[in-house]
Order: sequence, then C-alpha cells, then structure tokens
Amino acid sequence: MTISLDMATALKIVPESPGAMLRKLAELEITVKGIRPYLTLMLQSGPPLTGTLLRRNREQDRGQGNAYSLLVPRSQSTDHGEIAVIAESAILGIVFHNAGDFAPFLSGGEVARPFGQLAPSKLELRRKLTEAGLKFQNDLGLSIEPDPSAFLDVGDALLNLRDVFESLDRVLSATARDTVGREAMNKIKRVLIVHAPDQAFTVQRAEAGELKLQVDLLRGLPQRLDQTLQDALNSAL
Repeated sequence: MTISLDMATALKIVPESPGAMLRKLAELEITVKGIRPYLTLMLQSGPPLTGTLLRRNREQDRGQGNAYSLLVPRSQSTDHGEIAVIAESAILGIVFHNAGDFAPFLSGGEVARPFGQLAPSKLELRRKLTEAGLKFQNDLGLSIEPDPSAFLDVGDALLNLRDVFESLDRVLSATARDTVGREAMNKIKRVLIVHAPDQAFTVQRAEAGELKLQVDLLRGLPQRLDQTLQDALNSAL
C-alpha cells in the first residue's frame, strides 16, 4: 500500500539528482519491512518506466557508468512481469511513489519515522521493554535500561526507542556468542539508552560497568542500525 505524504513531511524531503538518489538507495539496499522503492523513471527517450528498484551494477571500471535493474509490473510488460535494466545516464527524473515509507532516508533524518506508522503508548512500551530487559539480564547478566529522558510524549520517538532496544538485544546477543565476545561483555553490567537531542549516535563508557548509548530519538535512525550499533559497541568495549 502506498502511503500519501502530508505537506509538512513532503517539505522535509531533500531533493537530489536522480543519479545521486538512486546510488544511495541501491547501495543501502534499503527496505522498510520488506518494501522496496517503487519508482517511475523519466527517461531521455521513450516512455517513462515504472517498477520496483532492485539493485545497482557498478560499471565505472569499464567506463560505462551505473546501471539499475527494476522489476516492471505486468501491466507494463508481458503476463509475467519483466526485469528492466536502465543506464543512469538515460534517466532524467524520478517519481517516488512510496516516498512516505522512506521519508527518514529522503529527508536526511529530519523525518524520524516512515510516514503513517502506529506508535505504542508509553505504558505499553515500558511493559514490553521491562519484560525483554529481564529476559536479557537472565541470559547475559546485564541490563538494558532506557533513561527517563527516552520516554518522550512523541509517537515517532517511542517507535525509535523500541527499534534501538530491539537492535541492542540482537547486537549484544550476537557479540556474546563466542568466548572473546562474552569476556568483553562480562565487564558490562548495564547499557543505558539516553535521548540526546542534536547529538550523533554514539556508545560510550560512562562509569565502571556501564555503557551509555546516546541517540536523538526525534530524528531518523541510522539506516543500517544493527551494523552502526555493532561498530559503536566494538569501539566502546
């Protein structure tokens, strides 16, 4: 389902050249719950081409520039749908049909969440995080705790807090799977999630046995959240 943008959100979308936008989207292999960018490409010649962005093929070494593949729906091709390959140099413009799903990326983080998502209540989120935190403490002997500052009265911030917590759960569990990782984690007894307006996403040693994760919950999270968190955690341990 395509989500319609409101004017306030649409004004935060940062316009870029078609090539720059396609390169970023393809490099990130960006998806939102399995949804991929659905685009109409305005071409140098011939009719526009509409389809789902699949991937980019780098051909600079051969002096041929970039090429992109799109899955073209049946209405524009045969009964079975086809894959179209388009050279970046042939693209004049882009119509982004599901821009609301990718608003955080397209706005450079100014939009905190994909448009139209339903946020949990603070009480519901507290219960969920408390239950998950207790399980994690039993399994690994450390706690993940949101600072009171992280429970904002803003739906997008609560959704970001939920995603950060779940990412921490995955990354810490993965880190502790081998002996080296578990030995490093044994020094940590608590991970504190702190809302830090206008600050970069960081993980720092706060005091003995504590890591502090600072994140601006009112802005878009890193697109590859687990990898960003893993890198920050490795630097802090």
